[in-house]
Amino acid sequence: MQLSRSDLRVILVTRLGVALAVAAALTMGCRRGPSTPIPPTPATPVLAADESLVTIGRAYSAVMLDSYAEAFRRAADQVEAGDSLVDVIARIRPYSDAARSRSFAAMVSPRFGAIVPDGTPDAQVVAVQRRALARAFREFARGVGR
Repeated sequence: MQLSRSDLRVILVTRLGVALAVAAALTMGCRRGPSTPIPPTPATPVLAADESLVTIGRAYSAVMLDSYAEAFRRAADQVEAGDSLVDVIARIRPYSDAARSRSFAAMVSPRFGAIVPDGTPDAQVVAVQRRALARAFREFARGVGR
C-alpha cells in the first residue's frame, strides 16, 4: 500500500505533536514546586536533602532536550538524502529514547541505586529507604522541571 503525501504529512505532524506533548508534560508536570516532606517517624533517622540530585536533574533535562534535537537533526539529513519519510519518522523516537536511556543509566540510576539497589524486592525495602527514594525522586524532579 502506497501512502499519499498528505498521509505522510499527517503521520509526521502527529508524531511531532506527540513528541512536543511529551516534552511539555515533562516540563509542566514538575512546576508544582517542592512537595511537603514526609515527617520521619521517631524510630528512623532524618535524611538530609541532596541538592546534587537537583543539579543532576537539570543536567538530565538538558540531555533529554538535546537527544530530541539530535534525533530531528538526523531526521532532517535523512529526508534530504531521500530516505522514506515513514522510515525517517519511525527512527526518531528509538534514537532519542536510546540516547536518553544511556544518559539516565549513567547519570541518574547510580544515585537512586545507592538508596535502593537495583533488583531489591519490595519486601526488603525498609521505610527509611522508601522515604529517601521519594525525597530523591522529588529533588530530581525539581531539577528536571523548570
